[in-house]
Amino acid sequence: MKFIALDLETTGLDPETDAIIEIAAIKFEDGEIIDSFQTLINPGRRIPTIVTQITNITDEMVVDAEAFEIHKKSVEEFIGDLPILGQNIQFDISFLRNAGIKLENLELDTFVLARAIIPNAESYSLEVLTKNLEIDHSSAHRAYDDALASVKLMEKLRLLLLKENSEVLTPITNFLGTQTWSWREFLLQSIEEKDKYKDDLSKLSISSIPESEHGAPHEELDFSTHEVPLKGKKITEGFIDPEKYNFPEKTLVALPGNRTYYFPKKSFKLKYNYLLPERFEALLEKNIKWKEEDIATIIKLIIWFSKTKTCEISELSIYNKEFRILNRINLKENESHEIYDRKLQELEKGNKIYISHTNLLKIINLDLPLNIDVKNLLILDALDFEKSLARNMTTSIGVGDTDDEGEMLFGLLGILFEKFAPANLSFPEIEITEEIQTSEDWARCTATAKSMLETFKEDLSPKLKLLEEVLTAPEKFKLFLLHMNVGDLLLRITPKDIRGLLEKRLWNKFENIIVNDDIIESGSDAFLKRALDLAEFEIKKITTAIPPTFKSFPDLPPVKDRSFTENAVKKIATIAKDHTHTLVIFPSNGSISHFINKLTPHLEENEKPILGQGVSGSSGKIISKISNTGNILFINFEFALELIEIFKDRDFNDFALIFPRLPFMHPENPYMKYIETFYKDGYTAYKQYSMPKARCRTLKLASRYAHTFDDTANFILDSRLG
Repeated sequence: MKFIALDLETTGLDPETDAIIEIAAIKFEDGEIIDSFQTLINPGRRIPTIVTQITNITDEMVVDAEAFEIHKKSVEEFIGDLPILGQNIQFDISFLRNAGIKLENLELDTFVLARAIIPNAESYSLEVLTKNLEIDHSSAHRAYDDALASVKLMEKLRLLLLKENSEVLTPITNFLGTQTWSWREFLLQSIEEKDKYKDDLSKLSISSIPESEHGAPHEELDFSTHEVPLKGKKITEGFIDPEKYNFPEKTLVALPGNRTYYFPKKSFKLKYNYLLPERFEALLEKNIKWKEEDIATIIKLIIWFSKTKTCEISELSIYNKEFRILNRINLKENESHEIYDRKLQELEKGNKIYISHTNLLKIINLDLPLNIDVKNLLILDALDFEKSLARNMTTSIGVGDTDDEGEMLFGLLGILFEKFAPANLSFPEIEITEEIQTSEDWARCTATAKSMLETFKEDLSPKLKLLEEVLTAPEKFKLFLLHMNVGDLLLRITPKDIRGLLEKRLWNKFENIIVNDDIIESGSDAFLKRALDLAEFEIKKITTAIPPTFKSFPDLPPVKDRSFTENAVKKIATIAKDHTHTLVIFPSNGSISHFINKLTPHLEENEKPILGQGVSGSSGKIISKISNTGNILFINFEFALELIEIFKDRDFNDFALIFPRLPFMHPENPYMKYIETFYKDGYTAYKQYSMPKARCRTLKLASRYAHTFDDTANFILDSRLG
């Protein structure tokens, strides 16, 4: 096999606006290097600090290098018409094409191959894969080493596949025989020549491939327990840890999603979380000509079905587009199946059944049956539950939810989006207002939607039933169109009376209810009671939590001042020098890259890794790179809570928690618009809802760290906390 391994380093992620700073191409034939090309490139601009921090390529290193135009012909001739291999190779090729190199070569993406062969990796980044698969990759994020590492990764993935038995390899061979795929010939030839790799397979030694939180379940945790009395409807303050408490009667315990992961055998999931092997086999027998992006998913499922004992989708690491396949083979809400029935029987054996906030809210929003006999409900972390309403009471429907029957509908919705979206749209979402609903464009959309729903007859999924209700009573819902980055369009549906649904479908369904939160300010539960319609609940304090202390900086300008970021990063740099682990915590990922770029020049001889969500890769990649000797992490609130478990396992201490901005909800969020209807005006909503909620989220996070670790310090840069 003859091919080119290619990698670029660039000033950013956009081929239209960013530039190449390094290129490496290695020519292989039959596994041997026969030629290579490597050079630094002068981008004609300064290299962003975050790029230097990742790649170690500085402005001084490229100042005397030549522009890419000088190397263009050499690169073109070196690559020729050979297949091009690399990790996320479309990224590199997009930069070369934008630089004027015409490429129609076969693209071999090791990211796609890894996603197919390792169904539940903790991360599919090159850096994490090479580490977990014990591949030498000493200079990550330098072009030549990354290109070479992608070749080594391909070879290791080949061996991992060939380690499978004929029950896996035969179906893969049969499937690929009818498909067109970039990796088709490589896999078919590898399987056919399996004997050729006997020696390599005998030497294959991988102690374990770390799995994502979606991977194989943790072992059940065992704790000494205490009994929690249940009576009536009440709100408790304090933190009830479900690992440590038993309940006298069968109780449904609702937890934030990352917590339910620790109780896989006791966790209730909705039916669509179960994938049916017989339905997958029937899908394969249809001999469909699958799209390039779907073939990796099919191979992933062939491998996974040979190993899974639960058939739960949570065992897989999934990318959004893979749901196009998964939605075809999962258990439907109107069906019964022995896999699901067996799970329910297991759950019924104990008095404690766990459910994620997400699944509980989907039951409410889509009006699904609970399917288990429980009298009592305990909602832990009410603040997270209320925050989850903003996400889970909005249902997104895409073409993948319609078995491709909705392609015409979503084509029309795309036309409507382009017609009514304002030119200065800062976020790719528009509300389908009453004005739009009276247009001919919307009339065509609704007529097409009704026609599509008729093709499903009585076999409507919960999402499509909701769409049917929207078409029947549109006045009950707020509707939005969201244009995803990848070009997919989503119809987003939010009920107008969220509190009414909570009362009807949740609070009235149980004999006894406890809504719990470790609220640590007197009277700060008022905004929660109003948002969740808990006016009739009794309030009972079970613990007295001591609020954590914060250091603030009166000399800092207000958050909205132009000089705030520059002054804030100086404070962060000073604080980071005095603590082993520094967590800079943001409401969302939007500002993280900007802060990191501004911070780095202020850190002299810093040896701690600076990692940022949305900058340094997935959460799995960030976790894998966290150092025992110290870290500077730029993360959001949710990830900061998740990291408590990671840090606890690694026996970390000495944390500085820095809050540059308070966690306010985006004013255009449909749920925020809903909340504002309870208040006289925007200022009242800010004072009575947004500010108390932001304070509680900040105090809670600091309190959890203080409760779990020694030597924690808290710093507020946002003067609004006061």
